Amino acid sequence: MLIDGKEIKTFTLKDLNSKVSFSNWLKTNLSNEMQYSVSQIFESKRYLEYLEYIESQIAKQPLKNKMDWIDRIKKLKKEKEREK
Repeated sequence: MLIDGKEIKTFTLKDLNSKVSFSNWLKTNLSNEMQYSVSQIFESKRYLEYLEYIESQIAKQPLKNKMDWIDRIKKLKKEKEREK
């Protein structure tokens, strides 16, 4: 998908497979995260904010695999909290 002249990859369930895949998607697709490394994104406070935002949007969507999305987000949140 092209937005403002920039190619944006659609967000998929695969992007929530791991902290690396999610951080990499953020780095690749959000201009305010491009200057950071994948590990810096995971370590930042914004990482959880992004997950919480996605979780709130998923709750509003009529998805047939909604529980898969929620489970992956919970897994990433737990992983982040363990690293504190």
